[in-house]
Amino acid sequence: MSADNAIAVAGAVIALAALFLTVWQAWLTQHHNRLSVMPSLQWSYLKHWMDHGYNVRARIQNNGLGPARITAFEIFLNKQLFSAETDDPWREAMEKVLHGARPFQIKSGTVMTKNYVIKAMDECLLIDL
Repeated sequence: MSADNAIAVAGAVIALAALFLTVWQAWLTQHHNRLSVMPSLQWSYLKHWMDHGYNVRARIQNNGLGPARITAFEIFLNKQLFSAETDDPWREAMEKVLHGARPFQIKSGTVMTKNYVIKAMDECLLIDL
């Protein structure tokens, strides 16, 4: 192999290696960017005693950097589904839990529809009893 051919082959190998490394770096950057804007949903539940009885709150917080899109919202109790399509699934679920033993008042209840969005660093109060 002549010196000119060796230089040409070495240049081609270097060019292919540079192309491979560039594509790999672009993939790593895209992967990193997707992970850095992922939502991070956390569920919290608060129950405390007040003069008139227990106060119960449940909420979802998005502590991630990107918005969280809710694709489905279902309320289950002992493997029984309370459909979000009904008028008030929270009331139905609470009536099932308490069996009419105690009166309750739902101060606030949220039923998320399909494609409901929780912004980054925001929260949604699901139920406040």
